[in-house]
Amino acid sequence: MIVEQDRPLCGIGAEVCYPHPKNIFDELDAPVMRVSQEDVPMPYNEKLEKAVLPNMDKLIAAVNKVCYA
Repeated sequence: MIVEQDRPLCGIGAEVCYPHPKNIFDELDAPVMRVSQEDVPMPYNEKLEKAVLPNMDKLIAAVNKVCYA
């Protein structure tokens, strides 16, 4: 699980998790998941900004998906 406050594509998390599934796919029990900022421009409104950024609900949903819960 990689959590970052960056865009889902071309961010540090995308680059960190790219080579590992490719090289050790058979060793993984579950896919590598990323929780990141939504792929939209960062809004200036505080409520919209909170909706775009990673948060606990998005993280829990991703963990449940990885754990097949």
